[in-house]
Amino acid sequence: MRIRRNRTTKQYTLEDIDPQSGKENPPVEPPKYSPEDPYGRYRRIMKKESEKKEEKNG
Repeated sequence: MRIRRNRTTKQYTLEDIDPQSGKENPPVEPPKYSPEDPYGRYRRIMKKESEKKEEKNG
């Protein structure tokens, strides 16, 4: 079972076929790794912020 994305509604689903259109929902592929990751800085910031929130919540 893989996560798929509906092309018409752009929602994520586990269904292989879209019940409305009858077309196949393609599997979602992760972005390819790049050492020059333009969003790496933002992911690290978000990770630190989420860790701080977890510490506060106990």
